[in-house]
Amino acid sequence: MNNIEAQNYKYTDFPVYYTWNAKLHKWNRRKNATGAIGRLYMVQPIEGKRYYLRILLTHITGATSFDNLKTVNKQICRTFKEACTCLGLLQNDNEWNTCLYEASNMQIGKQLRHLFVMILLMCQTLTPEQLWNTHKLVLCEDILYNTQQLTPSQTIILNDTIENEALNQIEHYLQSNRMSLKNFPHMPILSIQNIHSNFANNNLDQLIYEKRSYDTIYLIKQHSIYNKIIQVINNECENIITLPSDITIHKGTLTNLIDFVYPDLIENSGNANYMVSKAILTPKNINVKIISNIIMRRIPGEVILYPSADLIFKNS
Repeated sequence: MNNIEAQNYKYTDFPVYYTWNAKLHKWNRRKNATGAIGRLYMVQPIEGKRYYLRILLTHITGATSFDNLKTVNKQICRTFKEACTCLGLLQNDNEWNTCLYEASNMQIGKQLRHLFVMILLMCQTLTPEQLWNTHKLVLCEDILYNTQQLTPSQTIILNDTIENEALNQIEHYLQSNRMSLKNFPHMPILSIQNIHSNFANNNLDQLIYEKRSYDTIYLIKQHSIYNKIIQVINNECENIITLPSDITIHKGTLTNLIDFVYPDLIENSGNANYMVSKAILTPKNINVKIISNIIMRRIPGEVILYPSADLIFKNS
């Protein structure tokens, strides 16, 4: 729009003063005030480009194109995010640095990686790659420690292999939220090929292999137990389990079962506490109906059917 007056309005102000002509694809000046309110749909920070575009649209007046929207001091920024940063519309990452510094005093690597992912997903980090580079030592600390335990005679330092393992776990957390490291520009990208090449050129894989070989005898024993379990499964677990006699009733009719559970049924038929203190559990509703009918025939008096009853009341 080349209207000079319109260049004084933000994008959200347009519906107040103009109406959109869908056929001609243009804005027309309103003739009468209608009290219309302009709005933009809410966008989450994790949506990246659209989020920063929305920020610019709600702050910039007179933009005539996307490049014009990204222009700051006569320089076209590469991204909407960069334009927001140059205009001072975004805070820096100091608060997230402080958050990770404080958390590292009480939490270990795995917990810190969870926190790092939550910051990436929920917070407006300007430079996630700098956040990673600043804190990657504490984010990899437990992995580094576990690796050192495998080789107590050698000093293990932070390297690409250990960093890749931490990034692999971070990627797993992100994917569980339908995100990926690829959604965050300049963050290290994890690739399976890089992991294999790192291990191939590093002594860590050989050290792990030697450590695991110490447990060969234990693994053989476990394999023997596993084979026995598989044999039972292949036989479809056809076996008989005998229950203790003190918790079972000898096989018989439903009458015997009712006599066992309600030995003084007729004498206590009007005693609500007696009736609710006992129960017969059945696998199907049809069994419930059969047992209920047998019990009702034993209790003296007229049978009254209540369509719905959730509580037992004493007779008034």
